[in-house]
Order: sequence, then structure tokens, then C-alpha cells
Amino acid sequence: MRFEVVVSGLQPGQQLDFLGVTVSTDAYRMGTPDPILRGGIVPTPGASASDFLTARAPGIADASFYSSGTQPNHRITADGVFFTFDLTPRHAGVAPIRITFAEAMLHNAADPESPIPITIAAADQMEVVVFCPADYNDDGGIDGTDVQEFFDAWEVAAPRSDVNGDGGIDGADVVTFFDAWENAGC
Repeated sequence: MRFEVVVSGLQPGQQLDFLGVTVSTDAYRMGTPDPILRGGIVPTPGASASDFLTARAPGIADASFYSSGTQPNHRITADGVFFTFDLTPRHAGVAPIRITFAEAMLHNAADPESPIPITIAAADQMEVVVFCPADYNDDGGIDGTDVQEFFDAWEVAAPRSDVNGDGGIDGADVVTFFDAWENAGC
């Protein structure tokens, strides 16, 4: 599952010197975010003195942007995708995902050494329901009935038979299903 962390609300002429965001989730159910990639609004390292850091830990995606330069191309200057990350569901259940904006600082043209702190969105949380591909019929057991129901759905390309979540219904879904089924769980 691909997630995007998006910056919005930057006013015309405003520029960010610093932005920090942490996304935390249930590592048991959702695994570790990977890969974590810079978004289109983040200046590339070769073009500026900016840093975009990611620190991966179980269930955590951290990103911070810091501009130490004085050039406008060293700053975030527009709304858009700050970073993306993928999560691969591992165990069935409800997995909360919490997004916390740690800090944001606007560029201060009058005093570039003293960026202006800004109020940003409060922590936000959503919940993702993760189903177990091995328990295809959601009856709490993993048995031959799950295999039969999976193949019945897979043969007619039912959307739920896309158990690997890649948007297609093909042999990769069969592999994902049997990996989970042979291990008797998710």
C-alpha cells in the first residue's frame, strides 16, 4: 500500500526552511515502511544545501527537511507531496496509522538566520483494516474452503482476489495466497 504525505496551505510567496513529519503505525500488522522516498516539492540534495532524511524503524517513517542555504531553490516553495512510503500488510486486524507534523518553519526574508515557526496541522490518525489472505472467507479458520473460495473469485477476476494489492489479478496473487495459507496465517 502506497502512502503520500502532502503539504498543503503554503501561501503564495511563503517558503519553508524546515519541516518534520513522523508517521507511526502498528509494525506487527503493517510492517516497516519501505521504501521511503522524497516527494516532488523537496529540493534535490545536489541542487541545494537541503537535507531530506529518512529513519526507518519498525512501524516508523520519519522525514525532515532542513534548508541551510540562502537561495530560494534550497527551500520548499509549493504545496505537494513531501514524501511517500509503502507498507505491506502482515497480519489481519485494524491497524492505526498516525501522522504527526513535528515542526515547520517559514523562511524569514528580513532575517534569514531566524526562521518563523508556524502552526501546523494537529496529529491525524486513520485506521486501515487488514485482512488475512489465508483466511479468504474471513471465518477465522484456514482450511480448504479458503482455497476453494479464493480460486472461485480469482477465476472471475473478483477485486478481492487481488490479495497482493498490486492492482492486477494474476499468478502473483496465487503465490501470495499460498504463501499465507501454507504458513497457516498472516
